[in-house]
Amino acid sequence: ERERKEMKEGERERNETKEDERERNETKEAERERNEMMEGERERNERKECERVRIQTKEGERERKESKEGERERNETMEDERDRNVAKEGERERNEMKAGERERNEGEREQNETKEGERERNETKDVERERYDMKEGERDRNEMKEGKRERNETSEGEREGN
Repeated sequence: ERERKEMKEGERERNETKEDERERNETKEAERERNEMMEGERERNERKECERVRIQTKEGERERKESKEGERERNETMEDERDRNVAKEGERERNEMKAGERERNEGEREQNETKEGERERNETKDVERERYDMKEGERDRNEMKEGKRERNETSEGEREGN
C-alpha cells in the first residue's frame, strides 16, 4: 500500500513537472509573440513617421510656392468670400424650407384635430342613437306588455261573462 501511494505521489509530481514545463513553454511562446508584435508595431510606427516627414516636406514646399504667389492668394480670398456668401444663402434657403415644413406640419396637425373632433362627434351621435334605440325598444316592450295585459283582461272578462 505504501509503495502504491509512493508511486501515485511520484506520478503526480511528474505530471506537475510536465504541467510546469508546458506553462513555461506557453509563457515563452507568448513572450516571443509579444516581441514579434512589438517589432511589427515599431516598424509600422517608423513607416508612419517617414510618411509624416514626407508629407510635411511636400506641404512645406507647397506653402513656399504659395507664399510667392500673392495674386493667387488674393483670388483665394475673394473665392472664400464668395463661398461664405453662397453658404449663407444656402442656410437662408434651408431655414425658409424648414419654416415651410413647420407650416405644413401645423396645417396637418390642425386637419388631424378637425378629423378627431369629427370622429368624436360621430361617436357621440352613435351613443345618442343607441340610447334612443334602447328607449324605443323599452317603449315597444311596454306596449307589448300593455297589449298582453289588455288581452288577458278581455279574456278574463269573457270568461266571467260565460
